[in-house]
Amino acid sequence: MMQPIILAAGKGTRMGSDLPKTLCIVAGKPMLTHILDALSAAQNCAAPIIVVGHKGDQIREFVGPTITCVEQPDLSGTGTATRVALPSLPTDSTKVFILYGDHPFITAQSIRKIEEAHDKAGAIITIATAEVKDFKDWRRVFISFGRVVRNQDGSVQEIREYKNANEHEQNILEINPGFYCVDKEWLASALERIERDSVTNEFYLTDIVSFALDEEKKIETVLIAAEEAFGINSQGDAAHAESLLA
Repeated sequence: MMQPIILAAGKGTRMGSDLPKTLCIVAGKPMLTHILDALSAAQNCAAPIIVVGHKGDQIREFVGPTITCVEQPDLSGTGTATRVALPSLPTDSTKVFILYGDHPFITAQSIRKIEEAHDKAGAIITIATAEVKDFKDWRRVFISFGRVVRNQDGSVQEIREYKNANEHEQNILEINPGFYCVDKEWLASALERIERDSVTNEFYLTDIVSFALDEEKKIETVLIAAEEAFGINSQGDAAHAESLLA
């Protein structure tokens, strides 16, 4: 069983709504509801922990007392967000499943697939990736996503954030939507080692992939449909999502 952590602290100013980003309606219901429904249907996840920030009180009221919400006062990146959730993890949990609150289309099938691949490979971290044919039309939302850089043998070399990528890396068509299954004990130590990025001044969760590579830990990847990787950052993205699901 995995312990989900949903990162939902972003302001989402481009959504043009007074609601927290993850409560904005996409495809008929709040983004957060899509995610909670998928986690429940997967039947391999404990009750999630949600990391909140901007208007976090509204998210707390929305999910009710049965789901733990933790505050991220310092919005300095995904590494910080994950770290603030650690003290709330149950002591008996061994695997953490990290996902973003603005990626509402992950399916229960893929959630199960991620855990199965993680266990079968004996991996320290399993990364869901998606492939696109280009960055045109509805796929343009993926331009800003991190790229999966691989060695000649197909193994993961690194996850390169788009803002830090060179032209060759920006043209890579395998992207990182930000779904990870990670060994909890190892994750706790890895998060303490993340340093602030010199370009964006943020603490990137993706740095843990570099740590795993340096330590020669097993890294597994699972390919999911690009539609499941779709992230919502604006009303335009939401409209594209609606058309994809029509």
